[in-house]
Amino acid sequence: LPAHDAFALASFSEQTWLQPARLTWDAVSNSWNQWVLGYDPSRQLQVLSSFGLQEASWQTMTVALIIVVALIVLAMAAMLLRQDRAAPRDPVVSAYRMFCAKLAKSGFPRQPAEGPRDFAARVAEARPQHAAAVDAISRLYIDLRYGALAERAAAERFVRLVKQLNI
Repeated sequence: LPAHDAFALASFSEQTWLQPARLTWDAVSNSWNQWVLGYDPSRQLQVLSSFGLQEASWQTMTVALIIVVALIVLAMAAMLLRQDRAAPRDPVVSAYRMFCAKLAKSGFPRQPAEGPRDFAARVAEARPQHAAAVDAISRLYIDLRYGALAERAAAERFVRLVKQLNI
């Protein structure tokens, strides 16, 4: 770009209103250079002494690092467990899991990619005497879980049907 162009880089460096921003950037850059690029053993000892580790060997620093990592992992595990415990339990999902467990005990484990409709059809085909109950439970589950049916009475009926199923 020509020097006389208003958008030339050289013209920006001459702007007086940009001077404070340029000086601030230079100060940040200088601090970075001194702290990160100029990090040496004496600076390391200075940082460690602020944590109470005046003459720390590599073994001591390794143990300290392991302790810090273990504390972080424990804190994360506690947060995950607390989140899991705080999650509300859906009685419909719990009852459907119980339904699947009953069928698995009687020789019909639910396949990982098998939806409720396909699972019910497979069980009904193998056990026609239980087809009506399995179909009713599966249809009600689908309506409660995926449809517009969200009544408390329907959910209680679903839980009762699952508990009454003897297969």
